[in-house]
Amino acid sequence: MPQVSVVIPVYNASKFPRETLGHVFAQTFKGYEVIVVDDGSTDKSVSVVEEIAERYARPIRIISQANQGAAAARNAGARVAQGQYVAFLDADDIWYPQKLGREVEVLEKHQGAIMVWSNWDVVDGVGRMVQSGFPAHQLTTYDDTPLAKLLGKKARCVHLSAILVR
Repeated sequence: MPQVSVVIPVYNASKFPRETLGHVFAQTFKGYEVIVVDDGSTDKSVSVVEEIAERYARPIRIISQANQGAAAARNAGARVAQGQYVAFLDADDIWYPQKLGREVEVLEKHQGAIMVWSNWDVVDGVGRMVQSGFPAHQLTTYDDTPLAKLLGKKARCVHLSAILVR
């Protein structure tokens, strides 16, 4: 059984999965499964993902659904996830090689924690670093959303591709 289920919602994102999945497969932590949820793509997203699975000789579970949006696709992937933890990764995002390992280590050490997240960098369309991390003042908000209540109103800004949930 995988320790982490990586859930990747895909909608007309055929130009991104090669790099995104390449970064997943380059993780130093290897106890994961990959679930790609095709959210009604009309391009070649699914065939690109199938090609990548074959090239890397790694299983990728592909779920197809009518277009319902990224949140519904994430939920569909989470419903079939078999891991102890779920990591979400947008189809156009990438991870550093140590991301999963470090986050699993933190959740293992802190058994009462339900989620861990990291800061993130922003790169442009050609891979140049636009911003390295975000200062704390850029990550705070004082809104009244359920996420803000869960995390504490001063730590609400979280990028979905940067979290790992128990």
